[in-house]
This record gives sequence, structure tokens and C-alpha cells, in this order.
Amino acid sequence: MNSKLEENKQMLYGLVLFVLGLILIFISRNSTGSHFQDFITGILMGLGVGVLLVGIVLIFLFVFKKNKGER
Repeated sequence: MNSKLEENKQMLYGLVLFVLGLILIFISRNSTGSHFQDFITGILMGLGVGVLLVGIVLIFLFVFKKNKGER
């Protein structure tokens, strides 16, 4: 069981980062107001998009690695 977890750790990290990115984007879309809040909203949006992209890259790398190993 532990070896399966080790094999799928990259996929798990990718999914966690993907969900975290979606949460950050959702939070940034629901808060507006003063200039400082707009600044924080922009930072959250940028972080959310960056984390989301890293999660997607990790998932794609995992899938490509699995497909290469099966052939």
C-alpha cells in the first residue's frame, strides 16, 4: 500500500494544488471594496492562477509518466 501512495504522490499533490488554486480564485472574486482590498484581491487572483497552473502541470506530468511506463 505504501508503494502505491509513493507512486501516486505527484498526482495527489497536483490535485491538492488544483483545488487550492480554485479556492484562491473563488475567494478573490468575492471580495471587493477599498483600494487595499482590490490590491489583496489581485494578489489572491495571481496566486490562485499560479497554483492552479502548477497543479495542472503536475497532473499532466504524472499522466505522461504513467503512459510512458505502460508502453
